Amino acid sequence: MTPAELRALVPAAQQRVWLNAAASSPLPLPVAEAGCLQLRQMQADGDLGFARWLANKERLREAMARLIGAVPAQVGFTASTSMGMAAAAELLWRHGVREVLSLQGEFPSTTVPLLARGHAVRFVAPRPDGAFELADLEACLTPSTRAVAVSAVQFASGFRIDLEGLAALCRARKLPLVVNAAQALGQIPLDVGALGVDFLVATSQKWLMGGFGVGLLYVKKGWLEEHGLPWATWLSTPEAGRWASAWGAHLEQTSCGVLARGVTLELRPSALEASIPFSALEAAAAAVALHEQLGVETTQAHNRALQAQLRAGLRARGFAPNAPDERVAGIAVIPVKGPALDAVRALLQHGVVTTPRGVGVRLSTHVYNTADDVERGLAAIDAAGLQPA
Repeated sequence: MTPAELRALVPAAQQRVWLNAAASSPLPLPVAEAGCLQLRQMQADGDLGFARWLANKERLREAMARLIGAVPAQVGFTASTSMGMAAAAELLWRHGVREVLSLQGEFPSTTVPLLARGHAVRFVAPRPDGAFELADLEACLTPSTRAVAVSAVQFASGFRIDLEGLAALCRARKLPLVVNAAQALGQIPLDVGALGVDFLVATSQKWLMGGFGVGLLYVKKGWLEEHGLPWATWLSTPEAGRWASAWGAHLEQTSCGVLARGVTLELRPSALEASIPFSALEAAAAAVALHEQLGVETTQAHNRALQAQLRAGLRARGFAPNAPDERVAGIAVIPVKGPALDAVRALLQHGVVTTPRGVGVRLSTHVYNTADDVERGLAAIDAAGLQPA
């Protein structure tokens, strides 16, 4: 599949200039159809397709594992990136971590679950050009720092962290590494096995083009075996005890019935899953299939060309994206005069979909965008009278 063939499957990208994958992507036709088909099946037959949907979920697990360079047994599905980070935060706490290094301006999905669990988070400031250098991260490590948690791609600038270098630093310092891949999954290659990442979390509605509803959680082997599940659901017990109220518990007969203590759990990420909507899982599976046909490397190269074109056009108009051109993935954020939300609304009036971020406008390109989209976006900036801040 080529980017042009993928674009033909995305009606919304043909009706508007959709420069907003960093918020959410419009659904390709096969993705929308897969989700709707499952709902229609339930409408007609209730849950008679339950066994098939479970089997499809396992096929999605295998495909998602291929996409991130993981083993299927280490991949689980959640409802969101935040839920995956909550799992990582709990397991880090049980590991004895109390202070985590992160980046200033991180998306709250990375940091709020850590702070809520009780971790202190030390934020590294960016350099004047918006870059986060490994030397600066290393300089901010203290004896109290016991883990690192960062986004692979920053939502508010598009800056792409040097994951290979950061992973090497964490290995050398024996620090667990947590990666928020919400802005990376589907637009840049990821290989958790090669990197040695401890946790990776992501979501389905952005660059994956899978719609809302599915979060991804990768947990490196050893974490659950050492520290147990961060939470349990009815799917957390072994298959043999799936319908038991207290499988493996110590039972004590009392005058008021049986007192149970403990439970036997399966120590795998999939044991954290409850009833994730099958329609969302089916849609995500269709999206991953499209990525496998495209190849993430194709998407990455396509995006690099679009971003180079976009950023050159922005700079020619006096706008200064807030991260270095050569170190970003799919995102340009430009400070503008006046309220950013007003600028976004003005662009929408000209058929261009973007997002306000801080004092700026975020324009994100994806594989369904074209060079003509970029030119139309730049023309809309001119027509809307946007000015650099």
